[in-house]
Amino acid sequence: MKDAGFRYDVLHASPDTGLNEFRERLRAERVDAILIGGGVAGDPKLAAFRQQIVDAARDVAPQAKVLEFDHALEVPVLVGHAFGML
Repeated sequence: MKDAGFRYDVLHASPDTGLNEFRERLRAERVDAILIGGGVAGDPKLAAFRQQIVDAARDVAPQAKVLEFDHALEVPVLVGHAFGML
């Protein structure tokens, strides 16, 4: 991602730990996109947690695009498409 010109931070969250840290990070710094990893986005058992992430992102960072990584595209391509760069 850095080679493609993107700056990013990785934040791990789970249904057990909740999304407080995620919300705080979104409040602390403007973000343009949130990428939900394939482990959450692709697991039907985590659909409610995925929706909580989407809701938190829309609540705290409404300007951010919410993307889901499903392994169909490489991350730089997914982000590039979302921002009209590709």
